[in-house]
Amino acid sequence: MTPGDAQTLRRIGKRFLKLDSRLRPDKNGDGFQLFCHNRRLAGGQICGGTVKRWIASDLVSEMPDRDIMLNETGRAWVRRDLGRTIDGVRGFQAQHQVRAGQQADDGSTVQRNVSQTVLEWVKLRPSGARFSVSDAEFAAGMQLQNDVFAAQYTSRMGMDWSRPDYVDGGGHREPNFYAVDARRRVQKALYYVGPGLSHMVLDMCCELRGVEENEKLFDLPRRSSRLVLKLGLSRLSVFYGLQSPSAAAASFRIR
Repeated sequence: MTPGDAQTLRRIGKRFLKLDSRLRPDKNGDGFQLFCHNRRLAGGQICGGTVKRWIASDLVSEMPDRDIMLNETGRAWVRRDLGRTIDGVRGFQAQHQVRAGQQADDGSTVQRNVSQTVLEWVKLRPSGARFSVSDAEFAAGMQLQNDVFAAQYTSRMGMDWSRPDYVDGGGHREPNFYAVDARRRVQKALYYVGPGLSHMVLDMCCELRGVEENEKLFDLPRRSSRLVLKLGLSRLSVFYGLQSPSAAAASFRIR
C-alpha cells in the first residue's frame, strides 16, 4: 500500500467504519463509489488500483456481489489512525476503547475513554437486551460511585495534600464531615436497594468487577447480571430522586 492509498483510506475511514458501508464498482468498471445504507456518499470515489492494493494489504475484502467492505484488519487500522489523530501517540490504545469528547474544568474539550468502568460498559453495550440501563439508572450508579469515593472507603494511591502541613506522627486521619455524610448516604442507599441486590450494585459500580465475574460470584444464570443490575439501579434511582417509583416500574414493562 502506497502513502497515497493510506491517505485515501484516512479520508473515507470514518464513514467506511459505519455499519453497512461498502464500496461498489462504478458503471465504467475502473473505480469504486462509497455507499452507506444503499445511499451514495459524496466524495467517496476511489480508483480501482487503490482498492486492489487495499485487498493485497488485507485491509478490505471482496463480497460475493463484488462489493468491497472493511475486514477486521482494516477496521483496526482505521481505528488506530483515528485515535492517533486525536491523541497524537495513542492510536493502538484508542483502537480498543470507546472515546468521546468531554468538557474539562477549564472549558477545554478532552478525549476520554467512556467505557472504562463496568457501568459505562453496560450502558454503551446493551447487547440487544430488552431491558437496557436508562439514563436515570446510569446517573444513580455514578452518584453511588461518587458517594463511595467521598466516603473514603477506598485507599488513596498518592499523597493526601488536604492534610495540615505540620508533623503529627502520621497514622490514620479522622474523617471529615463530608466523608461522614457520604457514608451515611451510602448506607441508606444500600439499605433502600435491599440485601443481595445492593451487593451486586456495589460490586459493579464501585468494585469494578466484570459482568461475567459477578455471574460466577453470585451464582447467576449466564447473561442475567444485566437484568439484576437494572433492578438494583432502578431502586437506587428512586432513592436519589432521579425518577419516581412508577417510572422505575414502567421501565420493566414489556411493550
